[in-house]
Amino acid sequence: MVRLRTILATLALSAGLGLPISSPAWAQSLHLARDVAYAPSGTPGGDLLVMDVYRPSATGRSPALVLIHGGGFFQADKSLMDGASRFFAENGYVVFNINYRLAPEFPYPAAVKDAQSAVRFIRAHSADYGVDPSRIGAMGGSAGATIAASLAADSNGHFDSGSGIAAAVCLSPALDMSRVLEERSSSNDVLNGIPDYIGMPGKTADFLLNSSDAQKKMKAASPYYQVEKGDPPLFVANALHEFIPIDQTKSFVAKLRQLGITHTTLFPPSGHAMRYFGQARDPALSFFDQYVRDYQAQSPSPSPSASLQPTGSPFPIEPAGHRSSPLLSIVIVVGVLVVLGLILAPVIKSRRLNR
Repeated sequence: MVRLRTILATLALSAGLGLPISSPAWAQSLHLARDVAYAPSGTPGGDLLVMDVYRPSATGRSPALVLIHGGGFFQADKSLMDGASRFFAENGYVVFNINYRLAPEFPYPAAVKDAQSAVRFIRAHSADYGVDPSRIGAMGGSAGATIAASLAADSNGHFDSGSGIAAAVCLSPALDMSRVLEERSSSNDVLNGIPDYIGMPGKTADFLLNSSDAQKKMKAASPYYQVEKGDPPLFVANALHEFIPIDQTKSFVAKLRQLGITHTTLFPPSGHAMRYFGQARDPALSFFDQYVRDYQAQSPSPSPSASLQPTGSPFPIEPAGHRSSPLLSIVIVVGVLVVLGLILAPVIKSRRLNR
């Protein structure tokens, strides 16, 4: 009995610390279609751009997500987002995991245009994939997060039509190119990625930071300068220790607050983008459930509700609407009752002996 009480108390305390919750028991089986063509590649005679489509077995029209891989803007492909795609599809979303044109051959805004083409494709073929065309969101990691932020910024005034999205999750985005380059000029990822993305491959950090033309290009490609009042909700994450400087993220969040843009933040202790997805996935799912799944096309956009995590906290913050596990709640209640019983038992026994 003592051992059982100890186990229950430990479980209750562990739950209070915010340890990760497993996927819901109702996770759905998936239908996967690989390499679905959605747009021209931009190269004469070249192949079409493709996406992988993950469909849950649900009936009716489901919300949709566009997932955008990282890779410094110049490398990698959609395979990086396979695990995240399966997670969201198992939780009721039709997921479109896209490839896009890479720099330096296709500098900004080519990748953003491709993401917009993907959203328009999804709306045009919504009946084919069982998608509600008014409920589409996006998530990206690293370079993909920057593209997702730009996609959201361009959605001002049309969350549910054209290439507009209802909300975006951005994990470790470069939000202010000049600032990232200035603070991380020793990083090969930054030194290769930013010059390629703005169409100035091979240029040094000193050149880019002192060239007025380069500064204009970096500003044009930076979501920090793209966001404006009326943009869709954003979930922005940045690890406390990683090569994307956290201060540019905090400046971006301050601007979102100033503009009245609904946002949620997450500051894991370490890792970059998809490396901390295990910590980010449940808060991101709750965010999408609130602002994509439950989005109403005819209703006004949600009121701002910034949710900042203390800088020193090692655990992810849970946005409003985060679903909790019923079993976990029961364990917590039982654990608290057991602890109270252990504390009060000597007092009750003493009173009985004194009678």
